[in-house]
Amino acid sequence: MKPTPFVDKDGNYLGIFNSAPEGGIPVDTAPAHAGQKWNNGWGDIPERPQEEQDKDALADTEAQATILVELYKGLVREGGPIDPASVDVKASASFQKLKTAIDRRKA
Repeated sequence: MKPTPFVDKDGNYLGIFNSAPEGGIPVDTAPAHAGQKWNNGWGDIPERPQEEQDKDALADTEAQATILVELYKGLVREGGPIDPASVDVKASASFQKLKTAIDRRKA
């Protein structure tokens, strides 16, 4: 048998094998992403788990630096507490993503 992609009975990709793995069902092609499910064709690529997205947000030091600069500008401009409306839209969106990731990490 030539190398063939296989899925299990639920459509989960098992890999490419020279002989059928136990319970394996042969399919025409391998998926673009291992998380896709087979249903007479490959389904959509699943979104990354929230935990991975949070990890990226926490590791994005450039976004964190941008947020801090924007918050500092707002503090200096207003002469007092930071007004979220004074932060530019991109930095504000990054801040919300970062804050949410930090909140989830604490929980």
